[in-house]
Amino acid sequence: MIALVIFPLILAFSPAAVWALRSGGLWRLWTLCTLVLPSIAIVAIGLSVIYSVPSTARVTVYLLAFCGPSIVLATMFLSLGRVFIKSQLGQLPIAIIGSIVGLASGFVLVVYGLRVW
Repeated sequence: MIALVIFPLILAFSPAAVWALRSGGLWRLWTLCTLVLPSIAIVAIGLSVIYSVPSTARVTVYLLAFCGPSIVLATMFLSLGRVFIKSQLGQLPIAIIGSIVGLASGFVLVVYGLRVW
């Protein structure tokens, strides 16, 4: 059920990041990144209230550790890739690849770093 919240959030970030880069440059891209990370924390708090978990702080840390690298790596990939690829159609796959790599690294961070399993 939580995947219904996480995956659309991550998939929606890639086109929004490309739009931010095209319309406002690096400043708007990194501003979007810094605004999305606290919104993930707000979503985590909302999910912990809905599912009435014992520790809201733990859910917030887990969700930030799982989704945060996806947001940050997509932003970093776009920041570095804008030098080589100028077209919007070329930047979208870079953002999606950054999100997927970040999602995989977030999974490894949560499972092995925070020892969830």
